[in-house]
Amino acid sequence: MPRTSLKLATALVATTLFAGATYAAETYGPFPITVKGYAGDKTNPVSYSGQAARHLLHESLKKLAGKGDGGANAAEVEGALLSYFNGAEGDLDIVAPTSKGDFKIKQTTLTEISKGKNISGKFYDCAMPAWPGVMTGHEVPTHMIKHAALSEGGYDAANGYDRGQLISKFTMGAMA
Repeated sequence: MPRTSLKLATALVATTLFAGATYAAETYGPFPITVKGYAGDKTNPVSYSGQAARHLLHESLKKLAGKGDGGANAAEVEGALLSYFNGAEGDLDIVAPTSKGDFKIKQTTLTEISKGKNISGKFYDCAMPAWPGVMTGHEVPTHMIKHAALSEGGYDAANGYDRGQLISKFTMGAMA
């Protein structure tokens, strides 16, 4: 009897996994190109390069938030943070993540992955009543960036804020 139950359970699990994989394949693509007049050679409009670039902007922003020295380099750090938040006219280096051991990062700049991406365009642009000063969703991270640039190593000991972590969590929420 136990052997029969094991075979039945195994068959049931295998059937469920197969059905789930089939459903996922039908649900998540590939999708046909439906833009009127499209004459390119692509057959699937799904691309994750923009999302990947935004995550690299986020990781670089988080890393740069810890570069402040307590005020002397605040303008330089704030400028760098804003370029990764708003995107830049030119190319930006990938600050984080970096190659480590056998894990090598092939690309060194963001345009090698996707052009013209930013994080700021993903933010809610109306009032955030839960945030002090009733700032907009775009003003909140800009405020965080300014304070990260003024801090030492991204940490505000007087208020117990890890500015890099605050920026990271707020931006990830906007991009989700």
